[in-house]
Amino acid sequence: MFREIPIALCAGALLLSGAAFAQEAYAPVERDRTLRTNAPFPLMFELHRRTVGLARLGAAWPAPCGGMPIATPECPAPGRLSWRDGSDRLDARWIVGFEERVVDDDVAEVVDAGAAVSGRKGPISFWLDARIYSEAHSEEGVRSWDGEYVERQKEGADSRADYVSYARYRGSLSVDGRWGRLAWRRDAVHWGPAYFHALAFNRSAVAFDHVVYEAELGPLRVVSLVGDLTIDGWGSWRKNDHDRTVYAHRYELAPRSDLLFGVSEQLFLYDAQAPWAALPVVPLFMAKGQLNEDDNNGNLSFDLQWRPLRGLRLYGEFLIDDMSEPTSLFNDYWKNRWAATVGAHAAWTAGATPLGAIAEWTRIEPWVYTHYKANTAQALHHGAPLGDALGPNAMALTARAYIRPGDWTFALTSDWSWKGDDEGSSVDDVRDEKDGSRKSFLHGADVLWTISPQVIWNSGIFGVSAELDWNREETVVRARAALEI
Repeated sequence: MFREIPIALCAGALLLSGAAFAQEAYAPVERDRTLRTNAPFPLMFELHRRTVGLARLGAAWPAPCGGMPIATPECPAPGRLSWRDGSDRLDARWIVGFEERVVDDDVAEVVDAGAAVSGRKGPISFWLDARIYSEAHSEEGVRSWDGEYVERQKEGADSRADYVSYARYRGSLSVDGRWGRLAWRRDAVHWGPAYFHALAFNRSAVAFDHVVYEAELGPLRVVSLVGDLTIDGWGSWRKNDHDRTVYAHRYELAPRSDLLFGVSEQLFLYDAQAPWAALPVVPLFMAKGQLNEDDNNGNLSFDLQWRPLRGLRLYGEFLIDDMSEPTSLFNDYWKNRWAATVGAHAAWTAGATPLGAIAEWTRIEPWVYTHYKANTAQALHHGAPLGDALGPNAMALTARAYIRPGDWTFALTSDWSWKGDDEGSSVDDVRDEKDGSRKSFLHGADVLWTISPQVIWNSGIFGVSAELDWNREETVVRARAALEI
């Protein structure tokens, strides 16, 4: 894997660091399941800030925080435990939370406790959010809520109760210099202008360990990463010892403050390594052809976002997974695999109250994110897509309206989704590369409408939230209270 890369690169970075940027670690990517914070919808409100024109456009998250407000998001608030010495600092917040979660017939009572620590020493900055969870369920054999591993305790001679326990953490350690930023991170990655339906990397994916390099050169921003992925799914203990590695580059060109062009490319390798692919000057969609086809897979996406006026952001992304040849990309041959997202974000500030609306439509063709051999170079981590959680052979229209008056946040989300049921609809489906079959988009699909109201109150130290996800197949009710000091 890339285990030897971080030590060597970090050592070189320290020697070459010179003057560091005035940036802290990373603003966390929005978390929908575990490791939630009291701050409501941090990514959505950062996109709100950019839509109303308070910051320049960007589409690579997590993003460094604490630099110039026009370029970087605000860092999480420090805790009561704080130390300063010039630019060096150390902050810590204790976090204790309780959540009641009802998923159809299962009632879960969840307790989490831990700490969020961040700091800076010269050009080195870091943050860590680490917590222990315990869940008591009314039903047996429930699957992991967030897709990572869980430990199950059964009442008996060595346990006095039935419960599920697990640990979760996300964090980073970065080195800044004139040459850019080099970092280790454990987090989900979100690339592209979409909030709900980013196609290459999506915040809904399970967090993974990766080394990342970031730099800006005039109007060009480059992000390159190499990360470890797990082949096993559904959060079980790892049973598959084979390696899956992702190499990825993100290039953003901003010729104007209201216009951003982006390109994201991914290379997935199975039981193989290509360390040179981590270099941002290596075009992965070309390098892919130099490798063993059975052991590699790749995606290439293009995106555009435009702010025609303050308060309105229009955007789209187009991803190519595979194609037989360019002129036949949109026919029904199964190897022509692509996906597209278009969206709009309208945002205002009435007095001191942010409010807005987001709407996105996405179409994902059959076989996207899959590969020719099972459990090899799929675009998956823990059995789920690194991109849109809908997976292949799907379509969705998602919209949200929101408002944040004072300490309160209200949001209402509606989602209409369609999912096909024939071959190529599951990320686990495989087919021989030489097969000449056709594909059928949304075969057997029926619309599934989901409505999701959310209410959040956050005083900074104490936060409470309540939310509902309801459709004809599943009902999820969640209520959470947390103390962060």
